[in-house]
Amino acid sequence: MDLTTIVTQLGATIVEFQSLAAAAAYAVGLWYIAKAVNRGIKASSQPGGAETSGAAIFTTLLIGAVLLNLTNTMGDLWETMTGERGAGFGMVSYSGASAAGVFAPAINAIFTIVSTFGWWYGFKGLTMFKKASEGHGSGGYEDYAWKGFIHAIGGAAMVNIGSTVDAFKETVGLTF
Repeated sequence: MDLTTIVTQLGATIVEFQSLAAAAAYAVGLWYIAKAVNRGIKASSQPGGAETSGAAIFTTLLIGAVLLNLTNTMGDLWETMTGERGAGFGMVSYSGASAAGVFAPAINAIFTIVSTFGWWYGFKGLTMFKKASEGHGSGGYEDYAWKGFIHAIGGAAMVNIGSTVDAFKETVGLTF
């Protein structure tokens, strides 16, 4: 078994993890929403109790709603950056891979693996926004707002790896 076959089989197998990322984001989004509603109920039923701001509840609700809709969120991020709609599930079929001849299936498989990691990075970035909204890591190395932003944008670029590579080729002037 050669390396091309191994990579192609891995790419075909890892596709299932894309929908797993969306399902995990959906579950975490539901958890965030339930947690925010619970905090709101406790804050309104026990006046003078623990300090819970409306902004914290609203932010948690917003991040939960965005996580519920991870697939459209990743597409919207990509559309905001490039103006074209993207973010689909499944094997990546890169148009430029045909120039690689017999290695085209391996290139498509590698792009599929990168795309799958992009879904998870986008998911991680959106959960980092929750940490940032709670005041964790303000400034310095552990600035969760910036880390979340970079993960979400980078994840959207990885999900749409074919378009990202084409944009890079056009920017640098490559012709392969």
